[in-house]
Amino acid sequence: MGEHQSTEAIILQNECKSQALAELSARASSLSGSAGDAGAGAPYKDIEDKVLTKPNAVPKKARAGLCGGSFQWCSDVGEKHYFGKRLLCCLQWCEKCGKMDSAAHKRRIGRKLPKVRQLAAVGGLTIEFPYSRRPDLRTKKAWRDAVEVAGNVLFGKRTNNVWRVGGYFERGFQDWHWFNDERPGYRPDVFNPHMNFIVDYPGALEPEELASLKNDLREAFDCADLIVHYAYATKPGQIYHMLRYNTRATFLKKEWDEPLANELYGFRQSRSWGKWHDAPVWNLKEAETAGEDISGLEFVSKLYEHVCPDCGEPLAVQGFRTKLNEKTGEREFVLNKATGLPIAVYWSKPLPSILLEASGALEVSGTELYRIPLSWFEPEPKRERVNMAELRRSNKGRLKELRKKAKRENWKKYVSANLNSYVLSGGKLDEE
Repeated sequence: MGEHQSTEAIILQNECKSQALAELSARASSLSGSAGDAGAGAPYKDIEDKVLTKPNAVPKKARAGLCGGSFQWCSDVGEKHYFGKRLLCCLQWCEKCGKMDSAAHKRRIGRKLPKVRQLAAVGGLTIEFPYSRRPDLRTKKAWRDAVEVAGNVLFGKRTNNVWRVGGYFERGFQDWHWFNDERPGYRPDVFNPHMNFIVDYPGALEPEELASLKNDLREAFDCADLIVHYAYATKPGQIYHMLRYNTRATFLKKEWDEPLANELYGFRQSRSWGKWHDAPVWNLKEAETAGEDISGLEFVSKLYEHVCPDCGEPLAVQGFRTKLNEKTGEREFVLNKATGLPIAVYWSKPLPSILLEASGALEVSGTELYRIPLSWFEPEPKRERVNMAELRRSNKGRLKELRKKAKRENWKKYVSANLNSYVLSGGKLDEE
């Protein structure tokens, strides 16, 4: 009973916090400019009104060709640091997101870095299907079934939806590649679906173990020609290079296979197994020493862990994830299966990117993530109401004082200009 009450209290507190942050967001979108400058945001006000008053001005989901048209913001719990994130389509055939080391690619790497850094040594496993089986791998169901079959062999079969029994590895994760690599002797536009795994293993498999693993996979897929490659890495630079390779895009042009591109919409191309609660055993500086480009990845990784990259404080909760109950017509909280608590939301609702650009935000190493100046979120000073009658009275008195002062100043100037006449007359100079 006590736990239930505490959960309700947490929800109520966060709802109040969410409402307060929503008001802050509304003030932030007014582009107040620098602190204490009430008119600094005026040049952008007309643009903001035109953008925000259009119907459907802010897209709910980024699409190909519309990358970066909207953004979201978040802050730490102390509201000392604010960050922005452009919404990207993340489609592999997008000219912007499909490039190697693009913002979308760095984000994919950053999401998995907290897990990969828990592994001192890893194994790299590739499962490739022969030509005869590839026509069967063109639907979401076929891809999900293939991942489930491979996962049962590598990490054990699920029992009662909780535990896994058997398997060769305790934890790991997987990514799909859809076409051939661009290298001599291979055409990049040839459909070649294959799964790439990074698994927690201290080194090379013994020949007997590797042969057993390949046989089990071939039996599970009922495919005697299944191609299985295994490699391993023991240094941070090698591990990072393997992660970078696995998360890259291979479906670089939509015209290669438009039906396949349509089927890929909404498909989750990555999956992980096992528990990931260990402390990191290596840092990105070690990978950089090996010649890898790690610019901006620490920043991305922290944000996806919901931690402020600048001060280390947790990010502020702006609300909770909800879903529509079709029976009641009301929105309900989406609960975390592990904890039973509502899933927190740390990013604001989408806003037009023109506001991000006007705020003077600074991008972090080509990640399309930004540091937003604190002054942009400071509310505009309230305008004081003026009592016109009192203002007229005070101005009238002030005007008399100014006239008397001007008269005295003019008299002094006149005396200094006619000093000789003033002295000769005995101080009786005419004041006309």
